Amino acid sequence: NTISNGSNFGSGVYIEGNADSIMVSNNDITMTHASSISGIYVTSYYTSSANYYPAHGSVSQNTITAPNYGIKLYGSSYPISTYTINNNIINIQTKAPTEGACIWLGTVGTSNNDKTIIYNNRLNGGTNGIYLSTNADYIKVYNNYISGSDNGLNVSASNSEIGEVYFNSFYNSLNNLYFSFSSAAYWKVKNNILYNTNASASNACVSIGNSGVTFSAYNYNAYYAPNGASIGRISTTNYTTLAAWRGVDHSDETPKGDENSIVGNPLYINVSQNNLDLPTNTPFSSSGISINGISTDINGISRAVVPSIGAYESLISVSAGNTQTITCSIPTVTLSGTVSGSGLTYAWTGPSVGILAGTTPNALSTQVSAVGIYTLTASNSNSSTTSTVAVVSNTTLPNVNAGLNQVISSTNTIVTLSGSSSTSSVSFSWSPGGSSPQSATTSVTSSAVYTLTVTDLNNGCKNDDTVYVIGKLSATASIIDYEN
Repeated sequence: NTISNGSNFGSGVYIEGNADSIMVSNNDITMTHASSISGIYVTSYYTSSANYYPAHGSVSQNTITAPNYGIKLYGSSYPISTYTINNNIINIQTKAPTEGACIWLGTVGTSNNDKTIIYNNRLNGGTNGIYLSTNADYIKVYNNYISGSDNGLNVSASNSEIGEVYFNSFYNSLNNLYFSFSSAAYWKVKNNILYNTNASASNACVSIGNSGVTFSAYNYNAYYAPNGASIGRISTTNYTTLAAWRGVDHSDETPKGDENSIVGNPLYINVSQNNLDLPTNTPFSSSGISINGISTDINGISRAVVPSIGAYESLISVSAGNTQTITCSIPTVTLSGTVSGSGLTYAWTGPSVGILAGTTPNALSTQVSAVGIYTLTASNSNSSTTSTVAVVSNTTLPNVNAGLNQVISSTNTIVTLSGSSSTSSVSFSWSPGGSSPQSATTSVTSSAVYTLTVTDLNNGCKNDDTVYVIGKLSATASIIDYEN
């Protein structure tokens, strides 16, 4: 459906009460009024005798444009149970309300059996990418692009303290992860790219409101704060480097946290378009850790054994180059491959299967002199990819014809030798040379065996033919009597 709503305090789709197993999917929703509630609003209600709440629903594959809120789940009287929010594109146009968000959750989830799962969404703009109000527990957030907002994930209440954040790509201007008070206590955070554009050290890639609070697990994340934001912040203390952040205890699973995390530029493809895809030369390829139950990335591509950090799985790219041709003038050709990826080794094999090929088989370029199919394999500790290239031969000899034999005599002292070739783009050479040794036709004055050599200018191959020029005696002869 295409839904356009310009009403004050309205929603594009509104679901309330015991509306179970509802799927809201494949809608294009545009909210135009500045005071609209949200593109999609799911809520509970109660009477004096009972609570009525939605359960087992999904919101997927919608495109939402709204001023303040994209998708809002609010169990006002009783927690909303077991919802999935996936594969949506949400664009928020303003940063006016402090709670404004692409996805807003409040009073959802009561156990591991009724999680709210948020995955494969592309969230752009607003004050917050994802905002958790009070009693938003048992949240699982993975494989999302979250960019253009002040805060990426904002956990605003201390009683929203149970959740998981895996394989997300952030690009935000205040804090990528913000946990107020003691809300971080039972969160697991791994394999996220935290890119912070702020210039103040009081803003951070990850910020925790209270000191003495540690995550349940926190490791294998990637940080980039090129303008001056801190890597981590606890209460009012800033940790501006990864080394300093590793020095403070912020994880229960490992001694202090972030032991396997890294710093670097992810090289996002186009942040202005919320395209947080990674090139194959990103430093975050093959740098994460597998998470049970997450086997694909934001595009449905299988995760590698050692996965990339972030929502996008960066794979090895390899090309063995263009077909090469061996000729008479070029008996050896160079195979030149191009690859992208990190920690790569190379191997050229061919034309026999599995046999190392050429002069430098473990380099990107190698020289070979035999026709056949050659394979370039690029590998790292995570995976390998191959590409093939053909080496063909063009050694066909050109056609040559030196013409008819000629007779030279006292009355015919100059003869013309007329050579030819049916092959195009050739050169000629007579030996002995005659008057025009580099032409198909030449004139000669001596009896001899003349050779015409034809060279194919395309492949350098040569072929020759001979013609005889015969000297003829004079018709008048003198007889000498040796006896007398």
